[in-house]
Amino acid sequence: MKRWIGWALLLALWTACLPAAAETDLSRLVPPDTAVVTMEGPQTTWRSLMAVACPAEGTVRLRITGPDGSVVYDAADRAADGFFVSEPVFLPLRGGNTRYTVSLTDDAGTRTAEVTRTQPYLEGVHASVGTLPLSAVTGQPGRERVLFLRNEDGERRFPLVAGGVYRLGEAVCTVSGGWLTVSLEILPEARALLREAQVRAAFTADAVAGLARPDADAIPAGPEEPIDLRGHAIAAVWIGLTVSFDPAALESVSLSADPEQILLWREMENGEEPVG
Repeated sequence: MKRWIGWALLLALWTACLPAAAETDLSRLVPPDTAVVTMEGPQTTWRSLMAVACPAEGTVRLRITGPDGSVVYDAADRAADGFFVSEPVFLPLRGGNTRYTVSLTDDAGTRTAEVTRTQPYLEGVHASVGTLPLSAVTGQPGRERVLFLRNEDGERRFPLVAGGVYRLGEAVCTVSGGWLTVSLEILPEARALLREAQVRAAFTADAVAGLARPDADAIPAGPEEPIDLRGHAIAAVWIGLTVSFDPAALESVSLSADPEQILLWREMENGEEPVG
């Protein structure tokens, strides 16, 4: 009797460990950088590789199509004996979040699941403000941007762009009584975390070229810190940020230089008189 009780306890323990054992086995079959699709319903992943892992019997065909119906992957005549694990399949991003349809056919029929690949949360990305590339002023290649402002009371808004692609929001530049204040309005859907933000203002054409450098001949400040324009008619302003954000809900932008900004640069280059 005691021996039967012992066997019953052992069987109960072994049954309880089955899910954990299956999970361990699956982790060995699927690479750690690969998302697992179980065919049990819609799934979302930021990973670029996915593998199907699910119960299946007999001959298996796996087919994956993109949002436009194009075939991304199609493999047939794969044998399964109770469980099926596919090889990793690459799912490219097509502009933004991209939805794929996964179809698996075995002896029991066909199952489908929707898999959406999202863009990963981006860490420590450089962002700049303005429409005029600094390279257009200096003639040297670079990713920085610069903006120009007249020393006239008022508010101007400039696009805040991260990674040269994603519009994070706007920088609001307010001039009042000869002082400039820069504030940042970041879109809430970006889920952004601002790591660093710097503002520099210069008043001569010679100083503009070095605005993005730490040793720039410029007035340093931060967002919301007033900058004295010192009576100059035009100020060149560089705003640089390091930010982490979620690009999934953001639109991509392609900025072209604002003609007014080019005009202000030309006026500074020609040497404007101080405001009277």
